[in-house]
Amino acid sequence: MVRRLLRDPLTHFLVAGLGIFALYAWVNDSNLFHDPRQDDATIRVDRKVLLEFMQYRLKAFQPELVAAKFDALAYRERKRLIQDYVREEVLYREGLKLGLDRNDYVIKQRIIQRVRFGLRGLVEDASRLSEDDLKAWYQNHLQDYRLEPSITFTHVFFSTDLHNREAALNLATDMLAQLRHNRVPFSEAGNYGERFPYHTNYVERDRDYVAAQFGNSMTDAIFALDPKTDDWFGPFQSPYGFHLVKVTRITQPGTAALETIRQQVADDARQAHINKLLEENIRDLIQSYQIELSPGITSDVPTP
Repeated sequence: MVRRLLRDPLTHFLVAGLGIFALYAWVNDSNLFHDPRQDDATIRVDRKVLLEFMQYRLKAFQPELVAAKFDALAYRERKRLIQDYVREEVLYREGLKLGLDRNDYVIKQRIIQRVRFGLRGLVEDASRLSEDDLKAWYQNHLQDYRLEPSITFTHVFFSTDLHNREAALNLATDMLAQLRHNRVPFSEAGNYGERFPYHTNYVERDRDYVAAQFGNSMTDAIFALDPKTDDWFGPFQSPYGFHLVKVTRITQPGTAALETIRQQVADDARQAHINKLLEENIRDLIQSYQIELSPGITSDVPTP
């Protein structure tokens, strides 16, 4: 009887199967008969799990950046990070023991997030862009790199809160002659006039920023000045009083040159490429499933 069993091909198949089963368990260092929900009381903390924990907390899925942040943590900060990780891991395991993950939408979303995180790691490795790719992205997205007109100027101010309108205007008019006569430079404007509620010097500020502080009328007037004259102009009236202005630079609207914003363009192009690859991977996963719709489930939905 025993000899016949030993010669039976089915017996050979079963023995081989058990051997493969045992080998798989040994290689993967896991007990396949053990319920994964009944984990032991050991929480292993190493660099890998802490880096992953940090990435989820920071919502920054850039391993090199997060690793640099981790390495820069002071002792107390790293200790706090470990405490936070252990605390979450304990609560997570207790939740699994209670079966709280079953039919829980929040848990489902976390799992989805984790899968996307894993896919993102895969596609990031395949997201290197060539110089031609970079230039093509830049040309196709020029509208994203438009430069708004900006202005650099300084001003001398006389307040209509401290003086009546006529007196403030007269003070500004007299001061204009003095500023021109002495050829007062940009850097010395703060030595003249009265205190303005905001700033004395404005460097490469766009029209909206200037208009918010000086009003549209004065903003239009100073943007129309010629910076090449290197002179003082005014008086210009704002809601606060009268101003004498020296403009040193006006940048016309246009598109930033690639060489001046190369890193920004490279980051934008790479991020878009990663998102594209990620969506392609998700579509491939969806296509590997058979989708079955219950009868009538779309009958009351209008056709787009």
